[in-house]
Amino acid sequence: MISKSGEERGFQRPHICVDDSCFMLWSRYTKELWDKGTSFTCCGRLTTVQEFKHKETVHSNTHSYCIYTPLKGLIRFFINHEDAWGDILALDVVIGDSVAPWQCISCGVYGSTIGTRITQYADGVKLCDKCAVREGKWYFDEKERKWRAK
Repeated sequence: MISKSGEERGFQRPHICVDDSCFMLWSRYTKELWDKGTSFTCCGRLTTVQEFKHKETVHSNTHSYCIYTPLKGLIRFFINHEDAWGDILALDVVIGDSVAPWQCISCGVYGSTIGTRITQYADGVKLCDKCAVREGKWYFDEKERKWRAK
């Protein structure tokens, strides 16, 4: 699990956030984007698991995924890791169909969320995983034997 909140890692909590207790992990929100009327997304870990049962399946949702668009306003989804993987796979298809895939500004490789992954960081920089490690965006926690974002 990520131990530092999104705010501690340089992301801004949207001023229209509906749950101050949500442990914000990542946000594409900035005041500048808001003022321009741009859409954004935000995600965080819930402090209380949201569970419901539909037919025979119990859904245990551990995270919040919020999307804001000027047309529809704020939409909040309660999700779990399986939902997130499904969304990643679907959104990767959208990225692959894009006319301008993301490019690592350091090494120039093109990528997506799967395979050669390109991540946009809070400062707007887009880096592949290898360059993100080299440039200090990630570090290896020797005690827990896991990669962690700074």
